[in-house]
Amino acid sequence: MEQKKEDRRVRKTKRLLRQGLSQLMLQKSIKDITVRELAELVDINRGTFYIHYRDIYDMVSQVEAEMFEEFSAILARHENDFSVSPEERAISFLEDAFAYIADNKDMCMALLGKNGDIAFLNDMQKIIQDKCLQMMGNLLPQVEPQILEYHFKFISAGCTAVVRSWLVNGMNETPAQIARLAYHMIVGSLAQPMQ
Repeated sequence: MEQKKEDRRVRKTKRLLRQGLSQLMLQKSIKDITVRELAELVDINRGTFYIHYRDIYDMVSQVEAEMFEEFSAILARHENDFSVSPEERAISFLEDAFAYIADNKDMCMALLGKNGDIAFLNDMQKIIQDKCLQMMGNLLPQVEPQILEYHFKFISAGCTAVVRSWLVNGMNETPAQIARLAYHMIVGSLAQPMQ
């Protein structure tokens, strides 16, 4: 019973630290954030911070790793789901992806913002690219892999812009609505691929 209470406290502390970090990242670069100001912002002792992280960079690295793992799990759920059509699978993946972004909006805004981590964005796009190129290849077997890769680069930049705009503008659309919009933009860009 004591272990569950401790786990809950640890989760709460990490959640508070993560919220504080995202708030500070919206204001300043990671290199300018101190443990002291983060601890003061979320009203914890600095020693508590050091129980979980070595420094701010370690915290950012761990948060990013958790997000990669969670997002990879979303991809994996849809990757081999052949019980539905490729279109339904793509829309379902996008809906889950946008729901994940909505659930993690503060950190997504921070990481995708002007003080964010460009390496995180590049790594995330790489994970998605590897999986999506395979899915798109199945949808469009007649299109050369290199052409699909060009399309994906174009699509990923556009989707990143859609995500940023959606977050900044207050997420007025539901994850399902924005997923369908993104799907139609993606399909539209692939409607007449070069041979």
